[in-house]
Amino acid sequence: TVQASGLGYAAFAYSVADIYLEQDAIMLGYTVQNLAWLILAVLAAVLLLSADLVFTATMAVSVLSCCAHMFGWMVLTETPLNALSLIPLLLSVGLCIDYSMHIAHAFWVAAGDAQQRTVSALESRGPAVANGGASTGLSQLLLIFGRSLVFTTFF
Repeated sequence: TVQASGLGYAAFAYSVADIYLEQDAIMLGYTVQNLAWLILAVLAAVLLLSADLVFTATMAVSVLSCCAHMFGWMVLTETPLNALSLIPLLLSVGLCIDYSMHIAHAFWVAAGDAQQRTVSALESRGPAVANGGASTGLSQLLLIFGRSLVFTTFF
């Protein structure tokens, strides 16, 4: 209570929108913290599984490129940074590393010159990555018809 707080007869303004204003005040720091932990966890797993520093650095550039793209897309589409837009941002990093990691690993371990390695990587992992991308896109297809902020943010 106000009396128990020792503030005397002070008055406090309250609005239902206060929780959203509080959320907006901390969202950038929260986003940076979550992305940093996510990227560190992903790169630690890549390093552990590949045991190759150059490959891990290449994947780090890929993930950071994905993050820059997503932030740029949010600016272009005027999507505000909030709890609803944070979720697809974090998911996109996971999808980016998943798809790019499969192709990059196949290229990295293939023999031959760059052209042969590219063909080998696309032949061995390309169909699986294309199927994964198509099924992810297909799962989002019904969101086209939604008018909710949640649906339009994810789509």
